Amino acid sequence: MQRPDGFPFFSSGDVIIKSNLATSINQTMRLHSQLLMRHSTYFTRIIENEPKDTTASWHAFTLEDQNGKVGLIYQGRYDRESPLPSDAQPCSTPSRDGVKIKLEGEASEDTPEVVPNPFKSYVQVLALFYNIQISTLNTSIDNTLILSEQIAKISRELECVQLVRPPLAKVLTDYRHELFLAIKNDPIRWLKLGETLENKAIYAECLVHLVGAYPKLPWPSRVGAWASLSLELRQLIKKKNQAIEQLRTQIERDLLAVSLPYGNANRPLDPTQPDQRETWLVVAVFRDYLAQQINELDLDYNRNAVLDRGIFFRNLAKGAFEPLDGERVRKVCHGFMRAEWKDFSDDLHKLKEYAAKAASDLAINQLMIDPDTHEVGYLTCVKVTNEDFPWLVAQRTLGGSSSAE
Repeated sequence: MQRPDGFPFFSSGDVIIKSNLATSINQTMRLHSQLLMRHSTYFTRIIENEPKDTTASWHAFTLEDQNGKVGLIYQGRYDRESPLPSDAQPCSTPSRDGVKIKLEGEASEDTPEVVPNPFKSYVQVLALFYNIQISTLNTSIDNTLILSEQIAKISRELECVQLVRPPLAKVLTDYRHELFLAIKNDPIRWLKLGETLENKAIYAECLVHLVGAYPKLPWPSRVGAWASLSLELRQLIKKKNQAIEQLRTQIERDLLAVSLPYGNANRPLDPTQPDQRETWLVVAVFRDYLAQQINELDLDYNRNAVLDRGIFFRNLAKGAFEPLDGERVRKVCHGFMRAEWKDFSDDLHKLKEYAAKAASDLAINQLMIDPDTHEVGYLTCVKVTNEDFPWLVAQRTLGGSSSAE
């Protein structure tokens, strides 16, 4: 039988990669060392360390599972007439047109999630060395996350992350709004992928979620996932959350001190004066409702308060806070005073305007999705700047060091 000649099995290739995995036993790729070394410091480091005393040499790698960790193992350099192991089975070409390769995995009977096939994932990464791009996926965004994580992991091992960033970014952005809904459901995993891909949109979206919900982690990957983030990243999330908490505390104080000035001189209200008593009572009831809500959130801090604060402040900013509904406040006030209260609506409107303006900074939404529509209860107002992207900081630091030298 004639062997295929094209990616991932070239008759002129001098690098043999053979799978010893149970799911792809003896499947073999035959590639070119010069091309691998051009894009991967991993291959460069291994191959260049070998002596070049003959032109008939080739390099052998095997894909092994060692204690649950799959990776390439270098078997050495050989000088033989035929570089192909006797039990090797040439891996079939992944695409007929040789232009695109699908990011794919294996279906599982026990779960709707895809199970990545390690050998196929290596083929997908190595295809990029030959400018064979990953095509748009025909699978769910959740499965795409699993497969993308596998691709990113392999690219880090082979030290060729720069090759996978553009095609994976294209695959992910093709999901459009669905991508940001998926990030909402598991921002810790997406954050790590976004950092590997140096994707500002994904990384920033994740950071807004994590800062807003800190210290609660209401997501499926919370167990062990927080510890898997770098210390610098955890400190960044905590620092930005503390800044929001300081702003929130100041805004709550301003809200609880709200009042309406009286007369042309804008004097403080005096409840002992009959002509000021009605307005003073509206202010008192308004403050009381705000104090009750703020107190409930503070008392509930150890449970889920942080996950609901965004709803409170966004409703205040929209003037849609139910306890401050005009008729509700009117009934309470009317229970104290039976007057017609001609200025009631105007007084309440001014108070709600003040509250909306005070809460506006906390009500800002920095997400690419609407938090209220998609049941995001925490604050989403954190602003992500270039100082928060670790790869940009590293580039500036490196540039500064080079200039100093």
